Amino acid sequence: MKKIIMTCMASLWLVAGSAFAQGVVLVENSVSIDNSQGYARIVGEAVNNSKDVVGSVFISFNLYDQQDRQVGNAIANLSNVAPGGKVRFGATANVQDFAYAKFVKITEY
Repeated sequence: MKKIIMTCMASLWLVAGSAFAQGVVLVENSVSIDNSQGYARIVGEAVNNSKDVVGSVFISFNLYDQQDRQVGNAIANLSNVAPGGKVRFGATANVQDFAYAKFVKITEY
């Protein structure tokens, strides 16, 4: 079973609802790997904690093999996320043979 690893740095993004959260953050415990369509996708939910619409959001993950070598990535793209809006995302893996994924960052434009 493939797993997702959230690093200490990533945990700063997982404080949805916290007074410290700004902009778009991942909803805690919402991220998983979905293979139901015959290919790997990292799926989850994000929420916009700001008071403004966020025009473009990129949620990035790196993919690793069992020897801890990076073998690919997956990036979800969201558009026009409303203030307070919760949105589902899916990031299709660019390789299918990986052991686990690590959250990298959220970029907003």
